[in-house]
Amino acid sequence: MVNELIQTQQHPTSKPAQRHYDSNQSQSVSDVGLIVQQTVNKKSTIKLRAIPLPKEVTDTIDEFSDLLKLMKKRESVEAPAEKVSEFRTKLSEAFETSGWKRETADRIWSFGPHHTGPNILLNEVKDNPNASIWPEKIIKSDDGNSESTSGNFLYAYASNFINGFQLATIAGPLCEEPLRGVAFQVEEWSCEDVGNELSSNQPFGPFSGQIMSAVKEACRKAFQVQPQRLMAAMYSSSIQVNSEVLGKSNSLI
Repeated sequence: MVNELIQTQQHPTSKPAQRHYDSNQSQSVSDVGLIVQQTVNKKSTIKLRAIPLPKEVTDTIDEFSDLLKLMKKRESVEAPAEKVSEFRTKLSEAFETSGWKRETADRIWSFGPHHTGPNILLNEVKDNPNASIWPEKIIKSDDGNSESTSGNFLYAYASNFINGFQLATIAGPLCEEPLRGVAFQVEEWSCEDVGNELSSNQPFGPFSGQIMSAVKEACRKAFQVQPQRLMAAMYSSSIQVNSEVLGKSNSLI
């Protein structure tokens, strides 16, 4: 990279953000980094944005990484309720200390990558209020009762949505490296009743797979429209030498 190009990047010309739309990818970007992504069959629309996580939050997630592994396997191993409650409380305090709303911790839908990493998927969807990483006994409704998710149509595709997030965080768009310290805030998610389109003989494949692909693409686009960097950039080079110097070493006289 030449010096002139580096200086241009360090002192960019200020230009107003523009909204653009790519009909081939069914995706648009708003002026404030909000990504609008549709599935191939246009039956589902996703709106999300990428936000950098405060260091206090990522450090807290790292501190409870072992607990997250237990929560990931909660189908067979029950994570200690008191530790889960402690984790949620510390996350709430970390968000509050960083200037975020304390209630942000309650809206965490998933951690990633591998369901244990220092990135979060935030649920801000009004029609999907129950999607949360926390057990039902942790999250309570306004009347104090546990909330139910069984009647929500979006709940049927929640695992596909989360899997798309996992794929996006395990391989970032810069050089396919894992992401760190990124929150993907889902602001809208709508699905039409596809009925028989779940059949594998449909031209675009199962609807669940389309959701996964759309979420992955939306997360990558949301990341790319924000300022980004490599946390531990590395330079790789190949050195060629003459055969006569191989096997020899230098020493002081």
